[in-house]
Amino acid sequence: MKISDITGIFSRRQLEFISAINVNEDYWVISLKPKKDLHWNAGEHGIFTMPGKRMKGRGWRVFSIASIPEEETVMIGTRTGEKTSEFKKILLGMKPGETVNLRGPFGWYKLHKDVKQIVLAATGVGITPNRAIAMELKKHPQINAELVHSGKYHLFKEDFVKITEEISNLKLHYTVDREATANTLNRLAVKYGNNAYYYVSGSIKSILSMKKLLKRAGVKGTKIINDPFLGY
Repeated sequence: MKISDITGIFSRRQLEFISAINVNEDYWVISLKPKKDLHWNAGEHGIFTMPGKRMKGRGWRVFSIASIPEEETVMIGTRTGEKTSEFKKILLGMKPGETVNLRGPFGWYKLHKDVKQIVLAATGVGITPNRAIAMELKKHPQINAELVHSGKYHLFKEDFVKITEEISNLKLHYTVDREATANTLNRLAVKYGNNAYYYVSGSIKSILSMKKLLKRAGVKGTKIINDPFLGY
């Protein structure tokens, strides 16, 4: 992580709520429109708050951004879980045109200039930042990527499939259980070794498990980049 990865935290922006779509069970995709020009790097995240909304508990959440600036929309994916927090209840119930505040974007989970091969490994809704990175690959044909997504439901799958129809430098691997995920990730670690960078995203428990697997396969810690599951 570099200092430049976190300087964006000092930036404050206002977004206009567009919609919240329930795509499957407790999975939601939220779309917001910047009120002024906003730039971010694919894979970055931000701190979101809702001005004027009173609630019990934490009044902010960290969400990774699933879209890229060219889409002119800040898209985030999240799950409500068995018990929806008051924050998410209010966010999902907002009306078009209402204001959401953003601090950021910032972060270290993004493409780097010297990267030629990457492996994107995500569990559950941790796939969110990888959608943006996959979209960004359209502009970087020199970077080859393989994506592993584990979960009973694969958020943004249609988007990823569409991307692979447009570019040849992205391969998809979908799994539904831990064993299949571990086997796939281990196979890629053996295939690429330290010639690739490994981006891991999901719950803290999942991230620790995947990092342990990669290191056991001989991957150096400096080759592993993780996006902590802080919100989603």
